[in-house]
Amino acid sequence: MRERAATALTSPPDYELLEMQLSRSIPPGDVKPLAKALMARFGSLAGVSAASPPELKAVASVGEAATLDLKLLQEMPLRIGRHFRVLAVVGSVFTGDRAFAIWGQ
Repeated sequence: MRERAATALTSPPDYELLEMQLSRSIPPGDVKPLAKALMARFGSLAGVSAASPPELKAVASVGEAATLDLKLLQEMPLRIGRHFRVLAVVGSVFTGDRAFAIWGQ
């Protein structure tokens, strides 16, 4: 699984991405059943990410470390997105209709 992901992170299904993340915060063992249980409970990778800490901890085998890692998965893209929105606004002030040209830099 990791070898496949190393060549293209866009190719693994969502549960495998979740499995790779969980394997970093849960002691060695098979986390595939947990990844699939989370996907079934919350409906999607976005649903897992949006779940509250108590909702995550209600799933067997999800402890503090896994909850923190899963919440980081939600927070990081939000902050990255805010950064790009600020750049777009600043870019629109200086470049008019070419606001998104800054994104490529």
